[in-house]
Amino acid sequence: MLDFAINDEMGTSDNLPPFLINNPSKEEMSVMTNLNISKRASKKQDFTGRRFGRLIVVEDIDSITPLDKKYVRCLCDCGNYKTVSLHSIKYGHTKSCGCLFTEMLVERNTSHNRGRHPIICVLYGMRSRCQDAKNGQYEDYGGRGVTICKEWENPENFFQWAMASGWCEGLNIDRKDPDGDYEPSNCRFVDNGLNSRNTRVLRKDNTSGYRGVFFKKKNNKWVAQISANSKRIYIGLFDTAIKAAKAYDAKARELDIGHPLNFDGGL
Repeated sequence: MLDFAINDEMGTSDNLPPFLINNPSKEEMSVMTNLNISKRASKKQDFTGRRFGRLIVVEDIDSITPLDKKYVRCLCDCGNYKTVSLHSIKYGHTKSCGCLFTEMLVERNTSHNRGRHPIICVLYGMRSRCQDAKNGQYEDYGGRGVTICKEWENPENFFQWAMASGWCEGLNIDRKDPDGDYEPSNCRFVDNGLNSRNTRVLRKDNTSGYRGVFFKKKNNKWVAQISANSKRIYIGLFDTAIKAAKAYDAKARELDIGHPLNFDGGL
């Protein structure tokens, strides 16, 4: 029969065996959990604008899961968007929206010998948005009837047009008329900041109703901001959303790189 003796030395909390220490209450456990989450949240970094392979981080989803996985929304060089875990892109597990894999497959069956060129990657992105119903952007492209001209069905034709139209590394293809098709007369090459904003409609999570405008509860003001060359430019705080939207338009005109405006009729 075992004889347990608890003397003064063993009586301290540091020396007690684990089974003699009281378990924390549910309230204490809840406090400890919230503290741990707060510590993790305080260590978050803003990766907006950072490039990982073909992906550029354009938005921090700002969510920490029970597994401590953080997600970000990225713009791929081909023009597609992809939401992916930060861990996946930081450690090179994900390098594109999926176009890189598609490109490798197509390269095996092409004779133009340009399968790895970034211009052909842009073409694959267009095809995916317009022809693949599983693509997250299909609803705003192929689902609306946006098509690619027959001339560009041949990758070599698209390559030659792109080279003659000012393409360079880091630019994305953009349609001048968002309701028009992908064809030479309606397309140009622009920086990532413009391409991500030249959309037919505002994003679904836009609550202000204006481009580049959102409400900041801390200041009880409307914030106006704009992006150019993959960088976010702060414009200022305003009393109303309309004033912020007009300030956005003024900055867009100043930059003069083709940002769509909130008020086509002017200020």
